Amino acid sequence: MMEINTEKVFERGKKAIKIVDFKALKREELPEEYTQSAPCVYEAGGYLMLFPEEIEDFVPHVTFIEMMALTLTYGLAIHKGQTISVGFWNAICKTVGKAGTKLKEINKGIDKQKEEWNGTKVYKW
Repeated sequence: MMEINTEKVFERGKKAIKIVDFKALKREELPEEYTQSAPCVYEAGGYLMLFPEEIEDFVPHVTFIEMMALTLTYGLAIHKGQTISVGFWNAICKTVGKAGTKLKEINKGIDKQKEEWNGTKVYKW
């Protein structure tokens, strides 16, 4: 489960969202299949790492530096205390929702494999 605590604020005369805190699984706690492609979200080094399926959702809402990072890594790092636009927040919510659906499907497949791959077997030659 992932949780993001926010605060509604005004920044430079516009509505904005401040990231107060977040809780997410670390990359090493997630299935490898999940972390190898977008969409994907996890915590790393105190940052919330977002790998959106569609980077176009973020383009109008990021700075030049963030755009360079997004273009090179296809990901964004969000930190506690960061203030973002409402549009950026909506793009985050879209990515988190898609990533959650993806993880749920992967976990269903893993659970099915676990059911099939259990028990003991004696090999004799």
